[in-house]
Amino acid sequence: MALLCFIVLQCLDFFTTLVFLNRGLEEGNPMVTWVLSHADSPWFGLVVTKLLAAFIGQYLYRSGRITLLRRANLGFSLVVSWNLFAIAAVYFRR
Repeated sequence: MALLCFIVLQCLDFFTTLVFLNRGLEEGNPMVTWVLSHADSPWFGLVVTKLLAAFIGQYLYRSGRITLLRRANLGFSLVVSWNLFAIAAVYFRR
């Protein structure tokens, strides 16, 4: 269940980040910012980072580090929440 939750959160982060960037907001993660600056398009850069995250999540699951995977889920749920909050703030400001 922890791995499924991780993958769902990665998908939610992908879509909310695309909307986030489309609204003119800046990415806060330096690694993702670097990938986005070197990618042909934002969605391609995000796909690369999300695939990397999925591989890391699968590694954590297979190596039995479920507690760490659950902590990552908590962190990504906060990231998705932040993205939604920032999107709403921009939307309601206009």
